[in-house]
Amino acid sequence: GTYNSVELFDPIEKSFTHYPTQTIVLTMLENDDGSFFLGWGDGLFVFDPKKEKKIYQVADYYHARSIIRDSQGIVWTATLKGLLQLYSKNKAFNVYRQFGTGIGHIIEDANNEIWLLGYNEYQVTHTLFRFNSPTGKITRRTTNFPDSSIRAFFKDSIGNVRALSPVQLEKNDPRTRKTQVIHLDSRGKI
Repeated sequence: GTYNSVELFDPIEKSFTHYPTQTIVLTMLENDDGSFFLGWGDGLFVFDPKKEKKIYQVADYYHARSIIRDSQGIVWTATLKGLLQLYSKNKAFNVYRQFGTGIGHIIEDANNEIWLLGYNEYQVTHTLFRFNSPTGKITRRTTNFPDSSIRAFFKDSIGNVRALSPVQLEKNDPRTRKTQVIHLDSRGKI
């Protein structure tokens, strides 16, 4: 996705096909049928290049910023108003709003738990949540970061959840539930 368009690359033709959109595409996720979920400021949309009406809205939740499909095939979407959970079988949404903040990013750890990165209206990331989807239990993860701000987080190759602040890196091991803190100097070096 780009500003006001989706560009699909055809490896055989070695060229892009341009599809205009209404606004900036913030995130996208490809489906098995060749369609895509698109997240943008007006909500969650489906883009299907094979259909006459190529783009249609499926949820109007403000600022769909991150989309993942978990190991069970459930699609999760992070929005400014909370977390959307889409079941592909019945196309029904569950909406979780009890975080007290917008959700900026989602990952799934090695235990199939969903981790959420919250942010306030200024998009300053500051809260990490662990969400157990089978039980619906939400745990606000207290970090050891001095300014409580998390700039990024990701899942490493063995399933650890890593969070990064301007001054340190945290490793959260989902198997042992232990946290390791690595301090960085002012240049971001260990």
